[in-house]
Amino acid sequence: MKKRIIIFVHTEYHLLQSVSQVLKLYHDTELFDVELYIRRGKNSTRLNQPLDFSGLPFTHYFFDEEININKPLSETAKSAVEVLLAKAPSVFIFFQEQDPLMVILAGRYADNGAEVHLYQDGLKPYVHIRFHSLGLIKHHHTQNVWLSKHGFKVDNWLLPLWSKKYAHIKGIAKVFLTFPESYQNWNGKPIEKMEFLPLAFLNPVLKKLFNWQETLLPEREKIIFYLNQPMRDDGIFETQLLSKIIERFPDTKIYTKNHPSTSKNKIELYKKLKNLQVIDSPIPAELFIMNLSESIVFSMGSTSMFLDNPGNKFYYIYELLENDIKRLRRYKMCNPAPHIKSVSNIDELSF
Repeated sequence: MKKRIIIFVHTEYHLLQSVSQVLKLYHDTELFDVELYIRRGKNSTRLNQPLDFSGLPFTHYFFDEEININKPLSETAKSAVEVLLAKAPSVFIFFQEQDPLMVILAGRYADNGAEVHLYQDGLKPYVHIRFHSLGLIKHHHTQNVWLSKHGFKVDNWLLPLWSKKYAHIKGIAKVFLTFPESYQNWNGKPIEKMEFLPLAFLNPVLKKLFNWQETLLPEREKIIFYLNQPMRDDGIFETQLLSKIIERFPDTKIYTKNHPSTSKNKIELYKKLKNLQVIDSPIPAELFIMNLSESIVFSMGSTSMFLDNPGNKFYYIYELLENDIKRLRRYKMCNPAPHIKSVSNIDELSF
């Protein structure tokens, strides 16, 4: 009898990771029946681009019903959730603990004997939150009330007290991380290392999936590649920093790859910089990194850089931004990747 594997993804990053893991662990269709659900909420801007799933060993679905803890659950949405709850997976894979649908499914599936696997979502497992956020506590309390009101099980009413911790949902059986050695396993969950497939194999698979166009990255050797991130700031300090880097490397082509959530105001600031080409594409940054050679790749702290393409140099610059981007003050940043160098001065960036 085949084992049913259910996967929920919310972002391009999740999808990329899931494809790599399915091809590595669950590719045998004689043994596994893999269902991949693309989770999109109302007015979502993520995963709306054309995607080519042909040839991949899973069936994909789109789940667009609105599940919002600040609104009553519609009958249509509740019916869609009940359909999912009626399934009996052997393994349930998800990325986002903050999504109430994931809380509902993880709890029910775990109670019914499924192995619930939490896969890495960005830097969350490695970044330490310095202090509790009242907003986060309120969110989880509101979520518990909402779950109870709509007839779903509340695993723990005290959850808001430790919700800033990673892997806090009760039903999680395993946590999959790129760098397990850098994770503080506060609740003793079993940890497994998550690795990409060899890039020579994965690269063409992802190019087909995301409809890669070679014109997106005209130059790929000895360039500078910057990954921006939405930090709820005005982008002025970041733009000033990029200006200094442009001055330091006047003869080098510099690209910035926009995060899907980068604000239009920031993009306009980037476009005003000379010798900086802006790439505004929903294709994951990892796919760009796979195709670079002898280049500098840097960001504030993007998880896309966890993908190591040997021959390139990788740098985190969060130490340069900590005092100027308010949101960073709440976190104790961590660089878990041995191939990435954290710098405190742009002079440390070199080919």
